[in-house]
Amino acid sequence: MSLFGLFGKKDAGGGSQIVDEHFVPAASESLETALARKDLTSVHHLIRYEWARAVLRTRGRAGRILDLGSGDGYGAAAIAREFTASQVLAVDYDPLAVKGAAAKYAAPNLEYREANSMEWSATIGDEPFDVVVSFDVLEHVPHRELVLEGIARHLADDGVFLFSTPSGAGANLLTPPWTHHKIEYCAASLYDFLGRYFREVVGRDLPGFPCGEVFDVLAERGVEYLSTLNPAVCSKPIRLANPYRR
Repeated sequence: MSLFGLFGKKDAGGGSQIVDEHFVPAASESLETALARKDLTSVHHLIRYEWARAVLRTRGRAGRILDLGSGDGYGAAAIAREFTASQVLAVDYDPLAVKGAAAKYAAPNLEYREANSMEWSATIGDEPFDVVVSFDVLEHVPHRELVLEGIARHLADDGVFLFSTPSGAGANLLTPPWTHHKIEYCAASLYDFLGRYFREVVGRDLPGFPCGEVFDVLAERGVEYLSTLNPAVCSKPIRLANPYRR
């Protein structure tokens, strides 16, 4: 079953909602209010950025941070507010989402930009990032290998890629129930796929996953969450010598 179909709904409740392909929290929404309502769509989106910020705290100064597929912009804004010494670039393919995010969440160390993750150099640039965050994006993209190639090429050698995509089904879903999803991987295929681009891939259900205690509140509050390789932290990008790369 689709993770979105199992846990989500297009009106997330409490004023939060799914607009086009991205989650938009209500102005008063927080992880605590979402947990109180057991609003699984809101909880899933909000807690992953809570986790990302916890991981960033363990790294000290993060330098350059990319939020790839930033949607409404609430997650990038939360990162920028906490890590004021870092430069945060938030990119999305949707010009209306980018325009709205820039108006709603302006900050001196935060830039929103329309970009295509499949055309990295042309729309994002070639400077490296210390951290790349991308939550629930890959399943929307038609050419996923180009996205992973771009991340691996532009992530610092000691950087981390903080990532999620629906991966709770026992087999790959090639025609997922939600029309905006191109594919939903099973964990085995997703792990193999990520392993082509990173030497280390650790999901929340595997030993060595950082800051997993962030998710403890879900069990304490009786909120279900499929943890199978969701989210994951990837590191040690693989960059093979390429005679065709100019």
